[in-house]
Order: sequence, then structure tokens, then C-alpha cells
Amino acid sequence: MKKCSSCKLNKDRDAFALNASRYDGLNNQCKDCMAEYRNKNRDSLLEKKRKHYSKNKQVAYEAALKRKYGITIEQFNDMLLAQGGTCAICKQPSHNRKMHVDHCHKTGAVRGILCAMCNTGIGALKDDPILMIRASEYVIYGGYENIHRRTPIRKTEIAGLRNETRVVEQRALAVVDPVLDENIRTLTSILNAA
Repeated sequence: MKKCSSCKLNKDRDAFALNASRYDGLNNQCKDCMAEYRNKNRDSLLEKKRKHYSKNKQVAYEAALKRKYGITIEQFNDMLLAQGGTCAICKQPSHNRKMHVDHCHKTGAVRGILCAMCNTGIGALKDDPILMIRASEYVIYGGYENIHRRTPIRKTEIAGLRNETRVVEQRALAVVDPVLDENIRTLTSILNAA
């Protein structure tokens, strides 16, 4: 049993929230009194939280990196530097743009640093390489109607992608998926023919 400092009632220990900084490991106020206080003072508590965050944005950002991805700000900066200070996909520089940590949603493993657009794009494609290949074919052939013709609409742009595609092909062929392998071979043969 413990006495609540607000309502002055003796209550079971499970009626109090845990607080590691207290000698007994529990808050002084019971959970009911804490909830009542939060409801009465919602606006002022939110304002305090906003002020604290605005003064400590960098600290909050670094804590979020560690909590969400298990990396420090130094590791983030090292990864971005290793990528040449650019997005790992579109290669656009990170000047005045917020960069995002890309990670595998299944394993949690960090893959690289991306700009907001690329991070959103691969998220929208569900991190699925097959969907990404289909999306690239769709763009290369100029839409659904042209895919069956297998005639790229922008040969000059595609020719510039040859070297990057060979690297992607080597990485992607490691995936044991016949549909993906066939899509990559088709895409590579189109780029080589362009």
C-alpha cells in the first residue's frame, strides 16, 4: 500500500505508475490523479512540451535516430559522406534538404540515406524490388499501352543509365526470383540496345 500525495488515499502499489527516479520506484501521485491533472492542464502541458522541443530540436532528433534506427548522428553523417553528400537513389545533393534514414521494414537494417521523395517512393512501392522493376518498365516504355511493344520512348536518357543499370543488375541478380531476374534481363537488354 502507498498513499497518494494528491487524493491522500491509500492504494495498492499497482495504482501508481513506475518512476525509476523515486526511492520506491513509483510516482507520488496515483494514476487516477495523474490522469485528472493531465486532463485539466492539457493546453499548458502541450505548450511546455512545444517550448522544450523547439529549444532542443537537435537533441530530440539525435535521440530519435538512436531509438528508431540504432545509429548516432555521427554514423548518420558518415553514411551521408560515404554517399558523397547525396541521396543514395537520385544522387541529388543534401543542401538545405532533410535527409531520411532508409531501413528495411522487415529486418530493421539501415540501408542508406535518402531524400524525402525517394524515401516516400520506395515506401509507396512497399520496398518490393519486383514492383520497382515494373514501375521502371512502365516509365521507360511510356505507359501501359507501350510496354508490350518493348520500345523505349527516351533512348538518349536510357543510354545514360547503362552503367548504373549494370551495377543494379549485378546486385539484383543475387535475388533468387525468376520473375525479377527476367525483368532485370529485359530491362538491361533494352538499355544495351538503346
